[in-house]
Amino acid sequence: MKLDLFYSIGTILVIRAYLKLYYIQMRGKETKEIRKMLREGKSKLDIAKHIGIIKSVTILLSELLQKPLGWLSSYIRAKKVIYHLPKNVHRVLDIGCGYKPWFFYLNQEAFQKLEIIGVDIVQYSYSEKVQFKFVVADVDHSNYLPFSDNCFDLVTSLAVIEHLQDYQSFVKEVYRVLKPGGYFILTTPHISAKPILEFLAFKFRIISREAVADHKQYFDEKKIVQNLEGAGFSIVELEKFELGLNIFVKAKK
Repeated sequence: MKLDLFYSIGTILVIRAYLKLYYIQMRGKETKEIRKMLREGKSKLDIAKHIGIIKSVTILLSELLQKPLGWLSSYIRAKKVIYHLPKNVHRVLDIGCGYKPWFFYLNQEAFQKLEIIGVDIVQYSYSEKVQFKFVVADVDHSNYLPFSDNCFDLVTSLAVIEHLQDYQSFVKEVYRVLKPGGYFILTTPHISAKPILEFLAFKFRIISREAVADHKQYFDEKKIVQNLEGAGFSIVELEKFELGLNIFVKAKK
C-alpha cells in the first residue's frame, strides 16, 4: 500500500535526522563548535552548559515526535482495517479502542451502517461527533468480555494482544462473542520488532516508553496462527506491514 511506503520512508527520514542529533549529543566534545570553545579558553562550565542545551534539544525533539509518529502508526492500522473490512458487517466490537478508534476514519455513509461498541480499560472523552457505545472493561485481568455469546459480526483489536498476560483466554473470549461466520481482525508487533521498539522507546524516546514497557508478548506468524486456530478460528489473511514490524491478521469463526 502507498500509505505503508509513505510511513516507511517518513520513519527512516525521521530516525536519520534524529540520529544526527543523537550523535552530536553523545560525541559532543568532538564537534567543531566545542573544539572552538576549547580553543577560545571557555570554561568547562560553559562547555557543560552547551552540551546540556544539545541534550535538552534532543529530549524536546523526541517528545515532539512521539505524538505525530504515534498518530501516523494508528492511522495506518485504521486504514488497514477499513481496507480489509468484511462485507455485510453490522455489529462491531472494537477492543482497546483508545482515544482515536479506527472507525473514526470511516466515511459517514459507511459509519452509519454499523452499530459499534468500543471497549477499553479507561474512559476516554471523544470530541468527534460520532455516536457509538463505550464500555469500560479490564479484559486482561477479568478474562471476560461483558457480552453474550454470538452477538458480533466483527471484532477488532489493534495493538492490544501484546499487552495481555493471558492472551489465550482473550482470543477464546473473542471467539465466544462472535457470530458463526464472524470475523476477528487484529494487529500486533512482530517479534523482530522487539529490539527496534525498545531502542526507539528507551534510547531515542521517539515512541512511548510506557507502551513498549507494557508489552508482555511478542508474536511471529507461527505463534499467532497457532493461538487463533487453537481457539477455533480459520485464518483468512495474514501479512506483515510497517517495514515488516507489525502483523495483520483477519480470521473467521
